[in-house]
Order: sequence, then C-alpha cells, then structure tokens
Amino acid sequence: MPKMLILSRKNAFKRPKALTFLLSSGYNGSILRRKKSRLRGFIMKKILVSLLALLLLLLLPSCADTASGDPQESQTIIQTEDTRILLAENGTPLYTVVFPQKSDLKTEAAAQNVQEGLCALTQAKFILTDDWVDRDTDPDAFSDYEILVGGTNRSASSITPENTGNDGWWVMKEGKRIVVNAVSSWTLADAADYVLSLCSFEEGKLYLNTEGCKTEYREYDLTTLSPTLRIGSYNIWLGGNGVGHNMDILAEEIKSFNLDIVGLQEVDKNFERSGYQDVAKLLAEKAGYDHYAYTAAVDHGDSQYGTAILSKYPIKEHEIIRLTVGNGHEPRAIGHAVIDIGGVLIDFFNTHLSHESESSRLVQLDEIAKATEGFRGFIITADFNTTAFIGRKTFGDCKVLNKGQYKTFLPSETAIDNIIADSGWTFLDSGMNPSWNSDHALLWAELKYQAE
Repeated sequence: MPKMLILSRKNAFKRPKALTFLLSSGYNGSILRRKKSRLRGFIMKKILVSLLALLLLLLLPSCADTASGDPQESQTIIQTEDTRILLAENGTPLYTVVFPQKSDLKTEAAAQNVQEGLCALTQAKFILTDDWVDRDTDPDAFSDYEILVGGTNRSASSITPENTGNDGWWVMKEGKRIVVNAVSSWTLADAADYVLSLCSFEEGKLYLNTEGCKTEYREYDLTTLSPTLRIGSYNIWLGGNGVGHNMDILAEEIKSFNLDIVGLQEVDKNFERSGYQDVAKLLAEKAGYDHYAYTAAVDHGDSQYGTAILSKYPIKEHEIIRLTVGNGHEPRAIGHAVIDIGGVLIDFFNTHLSHESESSRLVQLDEIAKATEGFRGFIITADFNTTAFIGRKTFGDCKVLNKGQYKTFLPSETAIDNIIADSGWTFLDSGMNPSWNSDHALLWAELKYQAE
C-alpha cells in the first residue's frame, strides 16, 4: 500500500517530456497556454484517480472481514428483543435441539417432544441431534444457538441451580443457549413441556420468553409408601388357555394373593381362541382392580396379543417400548406404567421376551436395562424366557427375586419368571402358586422401599 502511494505521487508531479519539448521549441504563447491548461487538467485527473484508488484499498479489508465473519454473529442483532429470544423467523429455525448421545429413552423422548412442539408452533423444521463431537473437538465450540435437553456434554448443561430438591427440573438461559434439564429423566418431561409453554408465535416469528425461566423444586421420597407393596407376575398362557379362557377362575386366583400391582403376560384382546374377550379388562374388573394398561406386542388390527398391568392405584401414564427381535420372530414390547401411590410415583415395567433364541433375549435384556435407566424405585415383572442374567450385572445393583428357587415354568421346571426391583427396594416375603391354571406359576413378592 505505501509503495503504491509513492508511485502515485511521482507520476503526478514529474514534468512530462512533452512539456520540455514545447518550452524549448519556441511555440507561441497562446498555444503553450492551451497546452498548459490541458496538461493541468490531465494531472488533476491523475491525482483524483490515485486518491480514489487509495481510498478503495483502505476500505477493502474491512469489507472482507464483514463478508467472511461468522454468520451466527449477524443473527445476534435479531436474536434477543428485551426478554425474548427469537427461535425461528419466516419458517427458518435459528436454533437446534440437542440431547445426550448416551441417554435413556425418557431423555430422548423429552428432546423429541421439544423439537416436535417447536415445529408445530411455527411450521419451521427444527433439527434434533445428539451432542456427539469428535474426540479432539471442544463441545462448546459448536454453535451457541442450541436448546440443550438433558445432561449434554456442553458446559451449560452441567450447571445445576440451587433448590431443585432430589427430583426437580429447570429451564434457564446460559449465554445464547437454552438449558432444559432435570435431576431425573422422569421430571425432564415436565421441563420439556414447560419450555414449550414459554414460546409464542407472532407475525412469522417464534419467541421464547426468558422471563418465565425457572427452577421447580421437587422431592421424591418412596420411603413414605405405607406399609408395603405386594407385586405379582403371571403368564396366563395364551389368554387363559389352561382354564378354557374362563376369566372367573384366573381372577379368583389373582385376587386370593391380594396383590397391589400385577404384571400379566400372554394376554389376548379380541382373539378367536379366547372367545374375542378383552382379557385385561375382564380380569381387572373381576379381580377388583380399578386401573389397568394393555400393551399390544402383536397387533393384527382388531385382534391383539401382549401384556397387561393391573393396579389398585391410578395409572398416570403408560407407554409401549418396542424390543428388537430376530427375523421372523414374534414382536415383543415393554409396557411401562407410571403409577401414583398416595402421591408418590413409581415406574412399573412388564414384558415377555422372545422364546425363539437366546441371542435375541440377550439383546432384549440390554434394551430393558436401558429403558429403566434414570428411574428410581422402578419394578420389573416378566416372563424372561431365560435365566441368563442371574448373577450378571445386566441390571446393575437391582434386586432379583427369583435366583432359581422358584421353578415357575412348570413343564420344564425352570425359573424363567421374575420380579426385579431397584436397589432401594427390599423383598420382605415371596412365593409362587403352581395351580396349573396356566403352564406358569404365579410369582409374587412383598416389597418395601428402604433407601437412604
């Protein structure tokens, strides 16, 4: 740049050879004056052109910096209006929804709920992605424009507000990021619902009101359950095949054990073989259970086959979690019920694993373990069709009731039915009832929650 400036000055003030010739040739003055006038104009034009070129060169670097800057930075002008954050404009999302790569099903569901809710509010196609980054990459180096759901690897997710209790949740703004998190996966769903309630759509723009960000205090205390719970697991054999599909007989057997909650397997709904009965509904009514939830693993439209949960306590929520099966194998699923016991919520899982192959069952066992991650005080009832997990750490520190002492599958005398409980539970009493109303015996246990 300085070199160009010196050259411009030299060219502007050097006496041209044409002028030297005219001065020495004796031309008359009028011609010489006209020539001088033209020459002055020429010189002035050269000076102006040089100055303009210099000005352009000085301006170009700053223009280049603006053009090559981070496009996210230009958005900061419109990102925040007073206490509102702009999430989308004219159908274009400005934020991405991020959840932990290693997360349980509840966390993934909460993140999906946020993403789908935002899409529904504005019709913008918000992206849902996990928090994976390359090993040598700083997770915080990614775009700041993220809605973090659950304990992601971004530093903002590690911030826990005070006064959350042992089961609270929070929604907060950390820099440009929005943090949606909770102490447990279960209450994360409430945080996800709440962050959507803070959103409003106005004139093609979707805003989040940061004034509404808050921390919700919650205490989760299963020790208040009084006095104990009686749980049962019962494979009723092809919808009651052992008793000619007479629900009165099965209902009386279940009722005689005074069970608070029972998980049933091989439950028909509108199948020809069981007289087109709704078996779960009938057993609930006849055995004295006000609440039940049905999980259709096999669904043929009008007729279904699967598992059921009967409960004396209100079932607040119920979800179906599909399990992986081998080619040509019968579909399998987990029924997950959230049950309200005097204001305390417990998570109750019931399932029936594949009979076709051990390899399929081992995969399904891992999927059950993942499904129960993040839940405290959960209970699992199942016909596992295997004893392979006994003595292993498939379910971590959970309590396993049947370690071989109850041969619940009567034809081969194998201990394939079980009740598994979170480590906070203690088994006080247990037993089985080999009535031959089914090819499986009813397995039962009395539990009390005694965690610290």
